[in-house]
Amino acid sequence: MDRTGEQDADGRAPAGETLRQAQRRRAEQTSERLRRRVDHLRRRLGRDAEAVAGTESGVAATHLTLAERALHEGRLEDALGLLSEAAAALHAVEHERLRAARWRSEAALAAAEVAAAEVADAEGRRASAGRALDDAARRGEQAARRRDAAALYRDQAAHQRDDAADERDRQARERAAAAEQRQASADERTAGRVRWGERAAGAPEDDEQDAIDREVDASHRAWADDDRARASADRAADAADRLAAERDRVAARQDRESARTDRDRDRRDRADRSRHRDGR
Repeated sequence: MDRTGEQDADGRAPAGETLRQAQRRRAEQTSERLRRRVDHLRRRLGRDAEAVAGTESGVAATHLTLAERALHEGRLEDALGLLSEAAAALHAVEHERLRAARWRSEAALAAAEVAAAEVADAEGRRASAGRALDDAARRGEQAARRRDAAALYRDQAAHQRDDAADERDRQARERAAAAEQRQASADERTAGRVRWGERAAGAPEDDEQDAIDREVDASHRAWADDDRARASADRAADAADRLAAERDRVAARQDRESARTDRDRDRRDRADRSRHRDGR
């Protein structure tokens, strides 16, 4: 048998009952059965004592009748013996009636003690239940305050992520504008290199001038390549910033949803605790 404890009369253990609870329930049931048995025996003893007293009363009455007859007939010794027997029977009647009264008194006292113990036990259980409810309410309030703080933190984090997303969007726009400017500069340098080449082609041949032209052309070409590389880097950074901004916005929405869930749970918990307090 597992830890669910005692089985019911139909052979099945009560659902959710632990071994300790089952042992306690069985002990309470056994105690109740014994208490009823004791009460039953006390009442039976009282009735038996009353019955014995009634029988002895009949015996005493019979002896008295016989003693009166013996006196009337002049049988003094018989009358004396019968009177002694009647007195003994009456003494037995008194004894049995006292015993019956004692059993009734003890039974009533035991019943009163059991009732008082049951009342005290019920009060103790009620007090324990009240303390347990108060402890649960206090823990619930503490958990609610923690969830409120977490919800506030999530709201603040959501605002911060929104601000970060806006800042990344702004930086992305600036980089996009810078990329366009660098692309325009690269195009302008390429055009200048072409114009310089055309002018150099129309000029008289000169080795020194050719060297200068080649140097200028190489410079324009390097500047244009650098501008294009920076433009590509700016576009890549722009795409990364936009992606990060979108992730921040998604995280902000999740934080707000979690905060709403926490607040809804707090409202339900407080309503439940209020109903429990009203029920008590």
